[in-house]
Amino acid sequence: MNKPTTYDDLFDLFAAKKISFAEIINLAGKSNSEEVKEQLDIHLAAAKAVRRFAIKQEVAGIHKMYAPEKVQEPLAPIAPLRSLPGIGPVKWFMRIAASVTLLIGLYATQYIVFYSPNKMYDSTFREYYVNTERSTTAITESEISAAFRNGDYKRVISLFNSNTAISNREKFLAGYSQLQLNNFTSAESLFQEIIQLNKQQGSSYFQDEAEYYLAMVQLKLGNTDNALKLMKEIHDNKEHTFNESVSNWMILRAKWY
Repeated sequence: MNKPTTYDDLFDLFAAKKISFAEIINLAGKSNSEEVKEQLDIHLAAAKAVRRFAIKQEVAGIHKMYAPEKVQEPLAPIAPLRSLPGIGPVKWFMRIAASVTLLIGLYATQYIVFYSPNKMYDSTFREYYVNTERSTTAITESEISAAFRNGDYKRVISLFNSNTAISNREKFLAGYSQLQLNNFTSAESLFQEIIQLNKQQGSSYFQDEAEYYLAMVQLKLGNTDNALKLMKEIHDNKEHTFNESVSNWMILRAKWY
């Protein structure tokens, strides 16, 4: 072994485990072992850093040799969406479908209860009571009136059909009776006949009654446009017998149908 001439030589021999720290102190002729120990630690750290750098350079060279072109790393796959624990896609779909069905059911219920033409008919229908006869031209007329007052609507219709001499009064009572028996198409026809006859004759005999109850019949038949038209005419005519029976609220509701 060559005789060391510098501290670096001694430190290299120590790193190679060829001499001990005590031999370094003895060969260096130094009595301050702490100073020597500090320099030794610095030397060892520097040597370690140099070795690491050399290794990195060697690895880089090997990598360049076998992989001269830079290969782009693949993108990390996108993680799929995770459902909540215990709830699969089918269960989610079923829950959504159930929610939609519930909303439709609630809307339908609200429509039927609050806004349907039938509900409007039930809440706004005004009962008709026969008053003093405007004429007493026939005994049959009195019989029809009596049957009407008794609520015998089938007899009213029977008497009407068997009588040839009829006026708007009998025709209206028959139409109202048909309405009460849920024969809405027959009632509609009789009320329209009264309106048409008055138009031809320039009369207004039972015109107001025919218009109002024809509007009610149109609601029952689902002809909301016709019902709305009649109700607006009644509402706008302050002299109409049923003017107060048709409110702004009724017209507004009818516009939704």
